[in-house]
Amino acid sequence: MFLLGLNRTCHLVVSLSISMALILPPTISNMEFHKYDEDEYPEYYRKSSDYIKGSNTDVPQPFRIGEILSITCKASYSLKDETADIKLKVRKLYRPENTHKGAKCGYQTDYNLLYCSIEETAVVGINMLIGKCFISCEADLDLSVREYTAQGPDRFYFREAYNAKTQEVEDVPSEWRKLTYKGK
Repeated sequence: MFLLGLNRTCHLVVSLSISMALILPPTISNMEFHKYDEDEYPEYYRKSSDYIKGSNTDVPQPFRIGEILSITCKASYSLKDETADIKLKVRKLYRPENTHKGAKCGYQTDYNLLYCSIEETAVVGINMLIGKCFISCEADLDLSVREYTAQGPDRFYFREAYNAKTQEVEDVPSEWRKLTYKGK
């Protein structure tokens, strides 16, 4: 899923197709029973499933966030046509867990923190569009990060840039400064 921006003023949410396996709690019908010594292992039946109560394995991934750079469609497009022909060129913004640092970095950082990126773009269909969000550079905020994110849903900030090719965190480029993205 993407939260995306339009013309550096509006960011929107886009959904990617994700196939998820539904994990059901263990039942007698789907448990495999093995031969074991009941005297040595009296509660073996409790350990015969990989199901973990309270597991988050079936929770979908968070939105992916990006800035819409351009919107294109084929020349013969009319409003009566399918919207699948409309494409969005997107500049990606990374969450900490989507960098080379991995998931452990995501556990230790604010879930509203992003890394801006210059070189990364993708093309997605407009049918992936979900909604809008607000993105700002932390240094340009007039409030604390906590107050900024408490102003409403889908508020994100960045303080560094991520270069996916070199896998390095860099300073924010000047073109990203003083550009507070506001949804309409």
